Amino acid sequence: MTKSFPSRQRGQALGLQATMTYLGLTVGPTLGGWLSEAISWRAVFYINVPIGILALYLSYRYILPDKKSSNQEGFDLGGALLFLTGLVALLIGLNQGHAIGWLSPPIIGALSIGVILMVSFWLLEKP
Repeated sequence: MTKSFPSRQRGQALGLQATMTYLGLTVGPTLGGWLSEAISWRAVFYINVPIGILALYLSYRYILPDKKSSNQEGFDLGGALLFLTGLVALLIGLNQGHAIGWLSPPIIGALSIGVILMVSFWLLEKP
């Protein structure tokens, strides 16, 4: 958004984007309930098709393509793998702790591995 609008319109564009986001969050559940009651629960999904097509058209028509950056940084595979495995370990430990037991070896192991991997990610990525 910040690259698509000149600096004098940037605040207005970001404000409009935030307004539309919260309008959708406010109206969406009510409209979804009405659609499922009046038509079918499937209508909740079908209503997104014309909205998506309109959004794609407007995006293609009005949003300028990104310019190539002079920064040639590649994908950080090591950081991505550390973050992904650390997050998965933490989520498994937190999700299954109540079922298996918070002090059971698998949960303590998953949480410990998750913390170690997330700290390793932070150390790898910090400037």
